[in-house]
Amino acid sequence: GAKAPKSAPQAQLTLSDADDALDDNQNDSVFILEHKGGDSIAFGQMKVLVKNSTMLLATITFDNNGIATNTTGSYLNATVSDNAGVNSMFDTGEWITFVEIAGYNVTSGDTLTVQVIDTQSNQLIVEGDVVVS
Repeated sequence: GAKAPKSAPQAQLTLSDADDALDDNQNDSVFILEHKGGDSIAFGQMKVLVKNSTMLLATITFDNNGIATNTTGSYLNATVSDNAGVNSMFDTGEWITFVEIAGYNVTSGDTLTVQVIDTQSNQLIVEGDVVVS
């Protein structure tokens, strides 16, 4: 028998502006992706794309411990909340903070488009916009 096609985890993920003001040359926290409920997502099967109006700022993947790697440009990186990587899963109540890489400043007031993709099925888990300041 044919196997059913893989489907992406169903999770409620929300985007919000991070606390840092985007007004200097520090490595500011830009925005937060928070898991609000639904399926847990394996860090090793998750990819996050971040775009502004003109370009792709980041393609971020995670190892099983939740350690992020950005394979596009040197604009943003990501850090998971404390102990989130312990069980290799992005679970309800955990969050990921996206941070500027030294030498790049996100403009306050920019709208960033964020896509979270399940790499097993290549399907979108969530897509949304966040205005950062």
